[in-house]
Amino acid sequence: MSAFTDWRDQVTAQVRFRPDRNSIARELTDHYEDHVRDLERLDYPPKLAEQRALTAMGDPELVGRALDRVHKPWLGWLWVASRAVLVLTAVACLLSLPGTGDFFHMAGNTLFPPEDPGGYQAIVGSYQLLNEQEGVTAWHFMGTLEAQPAQLPGYTLSLLEGKWWQNDGGFYRAECLLRLEPEHLWYGLPDDVLDDLSLLGSGEVPFQNEKYNPFHSGETDNWFLISESANAIPLSSDADSYRLEDSRDLGGWYLCLTMTACEPVEWTELSFPYGDNNWAFRITWEGPS
Repeated sequence: MSAFTDWRDQVTAQVRFRPDRNSIARELTDHYEDHVRDLERLDYPPKLAEQRALTAMGDPELVGRALDRVHKPWLGWLWVASRAVLVLTAVACLLSLPGTGDFFHMAGNTLFPPEDPGGYQAIVGSYQLLNEQEGVTAWHFMGTLEAQPAQLPGYTLSLLEGKWWQNDGGFYRAECLLRLEPEHLWYGLPDDVLDDLSLLGSGEVPFQNEKYNPFHSGETDNWFLISESANAIPLSSDADSYRLEDSRDLGGWYLCLTMTACEPVEWTELSFPYGDNNWAFRITWEGPS
């Protein structure tokens, strides 16, 4: 094989378009090895089969010059340039498509996740900040929220983090960071489903959707609001101010769920109770550990 390697190196050294040398070397090697195997099938001894196959390959100087005429440098570089233009054109077309910017934004959020996904820590921190501003503990931390993932048609809904407080005014507030993961990357945020959600607390305690009823009816003062959350990006080293960005990444969305109750509840159930696609997501209000 060393004799063939020397022969092959002499051939490829004469090809001026260097990017083609490796592929030419592979083709010559394949051709040589095929010829050796054919001779061995005819009962040639291995050494003799290698010698005869190498002789059949021809003079390396003549083969090299012939290949150089086929692989002209200017043709090779023209092919490289045309491929580069094709790639750039494809990227330009891709960037011009609707939603492509969103894809790159999602990829960026996935590769470089923010310190506070969904802005949840900024939301939770605001309650402590209110206590500090008022000089008293107006918001008393009561415990955490727990839930098992729920399967929606084409999506999975899960609770990442959740906390709840009691206010000196006698009502209860819960903040949740939810994760909605689509079955397929191209699925959009199901706004129609999110907008029509219902919430019911233990003991048949009703909640109204703040999105559609910003002014509380006489029925209940309990309310909830669910919306797509935003990543909170600190603008300063002390994190007193934030810039908000779309939180969608390749894995799905972060959703923020706020619930306010005028009486204590053991659990709340978020549901879409309509048609064949109904589902429910129960959240347990755990006490302090």
